[in-house]
This record gives sequence, C-alpha cells and structure tokens, in this order.
Amino acid sequence: MNSRFRNRLWNNYLKLVFLVVASLPLTLNAQTYYFENYSVQQGLPNSKVYSILQDSGGFVWIATPSGLSKFDGTDFTSIGKDYGLPETSVRALFIDSNDNLWIGFESGNVYVKQDNDFTQIINDSINPKGEITDFIENAEKSIIVSTVGAGAFYITNPLKPEQKIQRFTGKEGLSDEIYKTICLNNGDIFFATNVDLKYQTADSINFQFFRPKNFPSFFLTASILQDRQGNLWIGKYNGGLYKYDFKKDEFTFFDYRDGLAKNFVSTLFQDSKGNIWAGTWGGGISVLDGEKITHNYTLSNGLQGLNIRKIIEDAEGNILIATHENGFSIFKGAQFLSYTEDNGLPNNQVWALEKGKDNQLWLGTNLGIALVNVLDKKNIKVDKIYNKKNSNILEDKIRNITSDAQGNLWIGFATTGIQKFDIKKEAFIFDPFLNSNLPRQAKLISGMVVTKNNNLYIGTVDGLINYEIDSRKTWRLSQTDNLGGNDISSLFLDSKEKLWVGIRGRGISFIENNVIGHYVKTNGITPICYGESPSGEIWVGSYNGVYKFETDTLIKVLDKSSGLLSDYVTLLRFDDNNNLYIGSSNGLNKYNLKTGLISHYTERLGFTGIETKIGAVLEMLDHQVLFGATDGLMIFNEDESITFDKEPFIHITNLKVNLKDHQIVQDEVFPYNQNSFLFNYHAISLSDESAIEYQVKLEGLDADWRPITKQENVSFSNLSAKNYTFKVRAKNNNNIWTEQAATYSFRVKPPFWLTWWFISLVTFIIVVSTISFVRYRIYKLQKEKEILENKVAERTVEISQKNELLAEKNKHITDSINYARRIQHATMRPETELYKIFPECFILYMPKDIVSGDFYWYSKKGKHLIIAAADCTGHGVPGAFMSMLGIAFLNEITGQMKKYLAGTILERLRENVIKSLHQSDDKNTQKDGMDIALVVLDTETNVIQFSGAYNPLYIFRNNELIEQKGNRMPIGIHARDKEKFTNHEIQLQQGDKIFIFTDGYPDQFGGPKGKKLNYKKFKALLSDNCLIENQEEKRKHLHAALLDWRGEHEQLDDVLVIGISID
Repeated sequence: MNSRFRNRLWNNYLKLVFLVVASLPLTLNAQTYYFENYSVQQGLPNSKVYSILQDSGGFVWIATPSGLSKFDGTDFTSIGKDYGLPETSVRALFIDSNDNLWIGFESGNVYVKQDNDFTQIINDSINPKGEITDFIENAEKSIIVSTVGAGAFYITNPLKPEQKIQRFTGKEGLSDEIYKTICLNNGDIFFATNVDLKYQTADSINFQFFRPKNFPSFFLTASILQDRQGNLWIGKYNGGLYKYDFKKDEFTFFDYRDGLAKNFVSTLFQDSKGNIWAGTWGGGISVLDGEKITHNYTLSNGLQGLNIRKIIEDAEGNILIATHENGFSIFKGAQFLSYTEDNGLPNNQVWALEKGKDNQLWLGTNLGIALVNVLDKKNIKVDKIYNKKNSNILEDKIRNITSDAQGNLWIGFATTGIQKFDIKKEAFIFDPFLNSNLPRQAKLISGMVVTKNNNLYIGTVDGLINYEIDSRKTWRLSQTDNLGGNDISSLFLDSKEKLWVGIRGRGISFIENNVIGHYVKTNGITPICYGESPSGEIWVGSYNGVYKFETDTLIKVLDKSSGLLSDYVTLLRFDDNNNLYIGSSNGLNKYNLKTGLISHYTERLGFTGIETKIGAVLEMLDHQVLFGATDGLMIFNEDESITFDKEPFIHITNLKVNLKDHQIVQDEVFPYNQNSFLFNYHAISLSDESAIEYQVKLEGLDADWRPITKQENVSFSNLSAKNYTFKVRAKNNNNIWTEQAATYSFRVKPPFWLTWWFISLVTFIIVVSTISFVRYRIYKLQKEKEILENKVAERTVEISQKNELLAEKNKHITDSINYARRIQHATMRPETELYKIFPECFILYMPKDIVSGDFYWYSKKGKHLIIAAADCTGHGVPGAFMSMLGIAFLNEITGQMKKYLAGTILERLRENVIKSLHQSDDKNTQKDGMDIALVVLDTETNVIQFSGAYNPLYIFRNNELIEQKGNRMPIGIHARDKEKFTNHEIQLQQGDKIFIFTDGYPDQFGGPKGKKLNYKKFKALLSDNCLIENQEEKRKHLHAALLDWRGEHEQLDDVLVIGISID
C-alpha cells in the first residue's frame, strides 16, 4: 500500500469521524430495529460464529471455534464425538446439490454429512496445514474446497467409488491462501486470494488474474458475490465495495462517503427481494437496493455485533447474521421500529397519539406530552417535552389527546380531568366550568372527539359531556336523553360525522343529525375501540374479540379461538389492501378480509411494544402507521412488511417404545408386547417459534386429526395388533399448516395364538375332532334309535288305547257340560221374553266358556219390572252352578215379596247364599258369591230403584253420565255382611238410558298395545251407544266394538251388558 493511498484513506477516515460526531443528536433519536440474538446465554457453544446456513429440513448449522452446532429454533445441539466429528474449530459450511452438508475445520479436515452419517473426505495426510475457508460446487458437480495455507482441493465424483481429489496451489498458478470462492452462472470460478482476485474459466484448467479496467488491486478482496443480474460484487479489505457490470465493463464504487457502514466488506449476500447485504468488519451491515444504500444496521439501531462473518436468508425470508463475537442474530424485517426512552421519549407508556402541524406528532405518555417531528420513515426526532416540571400541565399521566378546529389540543388526564393546550400561546389552559361537569370522584376520560362543528364530546363514567368549544356551552347527556347507559366506555366519530358511543355492558348508542339513539340488540357488549373500513363498515373491538356492526346489531367475527392473540382488543385500523390491523393486550394481528388469513406480530417478530393502548393508532407518511404501546412507540412501515407464508418444517425427533428410546425405522414390525409408543416431534419456524401449534393423528386408531395443541409429544398405549401410521403437522404464526405431515409407519404383530397359522392349526384340529366326534355320535345314535323305535312302537300301542279311552271320557264330559248349559239356559228366561215385556231394552250376553258365571235375571211383578246383571265367583262350570243358585233364589225371593225393594232383595239373596253354601266367619270357609246390579223399575211412574253389590248403575241423561255406585260388598260372606244394601230411588226422565253390567267388558285386553279397555273407554262407548235408536243395533254396536278391541286376544271373562231406554 503506497503512502499516497494511505494519506487519502486517513483523510477519508477523519471525514467519517466528523460526520458521525455531527449526526449525534439524530443518532440519539434513531429508532431500534428488532434483531433476535442467540449467543452462549441461549445455548450456543461459542459466541464466535464463522459460518451459518439452513438445510432443507429447516435446521440451522453453525460453525464455531467449539465445533459444529445444530439449532432447531429452540435448542442447540453440539455435534461432536458422539456423531463421529472432532470437537475442534469449524470454519466453513456448505450444502451441495444433493443436500449433503460439507464441514470444513480449522485443522484442514473435511467431513460430509450424508443422510445421518458423517464421512471424512480430507484428513491430515491430504491437507496437513490448510485451514478450510470456503466450499463451492462447480458446473460439473465437483466440490472445490478453499483453504488458507494449502490452496484449493478439487473433489470430482464426490462420495462415489470413483471419487478423486486434486490440489491446486500457487505453483499451479492459483495461490496457497484463498479466502472466498464463487462459481459464476457461466461456470467460471472466482477466487479471492492473498495475491488478488483470480478466476478459472469453465473450459480451462488455468488460473488468471481478474484485472479489468479501473479495478483497484491495492486492496485485497475479502468477499465476492454474483447477483441475479449477473453483476459481480467485490468487497475489499478496507477498500469499500465494487459492483462490476460485465456487459458494460464498468465499476460502481461505494465507500463510507456513500453511506457504506465500513470500508472493510467481510461478506456479501443477495436476499430474495434482490437487495445486496454488505456485512462489514467493524461497522455492521449496509443494505443496497440497486445502487442505493437504503439501510445501515449498527449497534445504535439494534444490531448486536459490528464484525460480520456471514449473512444468509432462511426459507421464511428471515436474515441470519453470524458475528465474530456476539453469536448470530435473526432479522425478521424492517417493518417495525421501536421508539422508547432510550431514543428520547419521556416514558415508554404511549397512551395517546394526535397529528399536529405538517409532520408533527403529539404523544401522550405517563410522564407528559412529547412533540415529535417525523423526519422520514426511519427517523423521528423529539422537539419538545411538556410535563409538570417545565409547564403548568395538570398532571403527567396523559390518557387522551384530540385537536379542535383551531389546532388546539384537548388533553384528558388519568385523574384530574381535562385541559386545553393553546398552540399559538404554547400554554395550558384550565376551564373550571367544563371540569365541574365531570364526576368528582372519577375524572378518568374514556374518550374524546371533536366534530366538524367544533363540538367536543367527552366520555365519562357518568354520562357524555357535549362542550361547544366556540360558545363554551356545556350539556350533559345521559340515559334520560336516550343513551343506553351512563358509563361511557368509548367514543368514535366516523367519516359521516356519526358519533358512536360505547356503553359499558350496554352496547352502542349513537348521535346522528342531533338525534340520540340506542341499538338495543347490542346490549351485553362493552365497545372498547372502533375501526371504519374503506367501504364505510363499522367494526368494534371489545373485551371479547372483534365485532362487525350490521343493521342494528353486532356480529362477532374474531376472537382468540379463531386466531387472535387476545380477546381484549384495544385498537382497530384498516389499510387499503383489505387488511384489518387489530391491537390487543398480547400484540398485533393482521386480518385479511378477503382470505380470512390472520397474521401475528409479537415481540419475536419485532413488535416489541407488546400491548397496544386503547385507540392509540395514527397514520403519518405513506403507509407508515404508528401504534402507542406499553413499551414505546411502534412504527409500522407497510412497504417493509414481510408475509411469512412459508409452512413450518416438521420432524419426528424421537421415539420411545415401552418407555425405552428406540431408533426410528420406517415400516418396523413390533411384537405384540411392545405396543406402547411415545412420539416426540418438533417444528421449525424461525419467524416465531413460540407460535407453533400441532395436530397429530394415528391412522389405524384415530378417524380424524386430534385437537390443536402446543404439546410436542404424544403417547399411545396398549395398541392392538394392526398397521399404523403416525402423522404430525404444524402451523406457524400465520396459521399456515405444513402441506406434508411428518409420518412414521409401523406394525404391531399379534401374539402367536392370534396368528393365521396358529388359528388355522387349531381350526384344523377342532374340525377333525368334531368330525370324529360327530361320526361316533352318529354311530351311537343309530344304535339308540333302533332301541327307541322298538320302545316307541310299544308305547304307541299303549297311547292309542289310552287316547281312545280319553276321547270317550271327554265326550261324556262335554255332553255333561252342554247339558248343564241347557239347564242354565232353562233357568235363565230367554231374552226375547224380556223384549216382549219391555221392548226398549237389550241384553249383550257373551259367555267365555260353554257355560257362564255371569247371568241376567228379570221378572215382571205388576207394574214393577225387576232386572239384575250378576257376576258369580269364577266362570265355566263353577260359575254356572252359582248362577243357577242365584236365579233360583231370586225367583223365590221375589215370589214371596209384596213390596219390591231392590236393597231388600239383595239382602235376602245374600242370606240365602250364605246359608246354602254353609259360609261362616271361619278363615277356611269358601268365599264364593257374586257381584250384582239390580234395578226395580216402576213402569207407570218411571221411578227406578237400584241396589248393587260392587257393580254400579249408569244413567245417561242429555249426553251426561250419572253414575250410581253399589255397596262395596258382595253377595256372600264378607266382613260387612251385616250391613244393609243401600236402596237408591231415582226419578227417571224421558230419554234416559240405563245400563247395568258386569266387569267382563271393561276388563277385556286388546287394542294396539294389548291393554285393558278400562272404564273410561267403556263409558265413551256407552255414550256413543245412546245415540242409536234401535235396541238390536245398540246390542250389535257394543258387540262389534268389543270384537274390534279384542282383536287376536282371547276373551278374558264372561261379558254381560243390559241397556234400558226410557222413551
């Protein structure tokens, strides 16, 4: 280096120092970008990082003096002796086109990771002294290994049996010291060496100096890069940065005078957007867009180290920066800048934002008001701070700021009310009358807005204050003025000058064209903040998520369960691209109204303010949005926004079988007693590892995916014998799921007794045994059959003889019963005779057997017609005998009476039955007897007497039932047999219908459910029967109804119904 150049460099250095010192005030006010730093405190084995890269599985590989380390987004794993690698300094890393990882050590050794195995390619015998500095792959897929001390090694057919290693040094025209190597698009290889920049054309084995016109050779080349346009970028050792255009054969030069962070450019990288990242040694990073330096990242704005070793971009668009002594950092974009006390704010709690004159901005904090000047999208300067120490402001805790038509500020405080700041006079003015309208014990202002008419609306816990600024008139509006309530939670003035008034727990009221109204259907919701979409729709934030106002109600759109960071929504803001920004207690969300995609912005994505303040959002320059937060002012530049739309990398990391670690081998078969599995899995998303969520499914057990979880392991116990496939997928902070789940297929074998061969063998044995047993049984049965046939023949003869005897006896019995029936019928006068005596009556008589236990009896004694319906104990032959006894007694009793009383007849009947059956109070005596209903009708006066033993009398009169119940005692021995039967006398009327009956009809089973007819239905049938005029039709009606109800059921008892009409 000649003295002339050294003097020039020194002069330039002095100028740079002067410029830095001159810009100190601006530097103090510079914002901070977010760099997520990883060093020894986070588990990195060494804070010095030589190289860094990301493989196709998302793992980050880090070269350090302490060896190789692997990072999965959460944890670091040292890759050393346990994996077959030396635990010495690793200087270079490279991934070839076959996804193999090449590792270069400071000792000169080279290892390659192929799948999960490490293989040594270059050892001490091949490279005894050369420190590995770089790897590249040329057009022929050969690997070129650069070193300092041993030149370059060309490895052709790497990792194949025909692999060959050839060495090139200074003797072959290259150099022994090579710092950086690249392969151009045309296949030429460029080498940054200690003797200048050299290259080798794709069709030659010779090495040449790269010395185009005006190319400086007095500064060593430290880094080289070919961009996507084919230009060559050359970083010099203290000589700045050069861009060489091959087509134009010209250079463009950048150094600190052009804004370059430092003239020593140690590494170069082009990101996916085409920006060139120039990492320097001692100055941080400069980013160039074309030929313009757009950003410088240094210690003053968030970068963790100034000595940059390597810069790469991961699959999600994050920039990974390896530093010499500060580990590595992940830069997730320049969309967020933070502005805090360190940058000049009076306090980090930014509660209110209000736009001032030109690009001025007023900030309300916990330590006063700051007047801020927005210089550009990257720089903001605090012009002045107002607090109790330097002004007559009421207090330092600011909660609201709004401006009126004159540009004056109206300030709401935490505890002391409202104060005006006169812009022209730069003075704080207190209005006692206005403040007297505020609640004395609760002067916290929930919202302030100024209308176009210069009316100030103030929300309080006790109503809404309307203050006319020009006339200084004040009104208090409350529930009596048609507001939904007095406790105001928020205020919002939309583009049509409609005032939206949030009521705590009572929804939304409004003031429009001087009309106050309330939306009743919004009750139950507490509006906190509002947003108006470009189309004029009103959206509302609350303690329970985000709502959309439709017609006269609020419809919930979003909450934590649908993807928001928190249900407590503090601000809403729409942009021009159909996005809604949602501030909350846990960060910022972006909701795309068209796609429904929800993006998260948290501390790990640069939103270091964490919690946004209520309504503290303001748009300044083009697409620059400011948010007030608990940890400073957050500046969001939409033009710099990154959409992390890359799915996470998902891996099954570990498997335990019966609680023991097990190697993961696809399609492995496990014995039946190894059927409990524990899977560990992990997803990599460097954008925001903490936001990753998972779903798992075990095909063969689960029909669908299990619920979403953050848990990174799952167990399955006592799995049955079958084939299974375990699947796990993950989603990132933008709710983007992995398209291909990580899978592991395996099979659990059944125990030997459930295998096909064992089952087949057992089945064969069973079949053979069964056939043998059956054949033996057949033989035995045939023998037994012969014996039985002989016995059957003998028994058949005997049975035939007995059957003949039984048939003869049965005929005698049947003849006897039939004869008994004739006798019973002879004792019971024919029905036809009753019809002659009294035509307006009918008898339905249906014995269950040949003879019956029910009987009817009637007798005409002068003007008296006596009729009875009786049910004797039992039915069939026993009942028939009792019925004949009853008939005989009734004939005898009525033949001896001169005055006919129904009750007396029953009492004498009871005496005769007890006497004839020799019944007594002895508990062993027979309880035979009968239930009976007996009536005595005076045919001249239509007076009827009734007496009953259990059985009642029904009289239907004018479609209404008159029921006369009998006594609760039978005709026969009973505990009450000394009591008299009640004799009821009833004057009948024309049209009355009279029924007496036994219990056979209502107790008959039948109908669709096989239940009893019961007395309710029986009464209904009798009521219908009364409408029939002809007596025979009446009888047929009841007979048909009973048969229809009975259906296929057997007749349960004897049936008897007697009907009498008084016409």
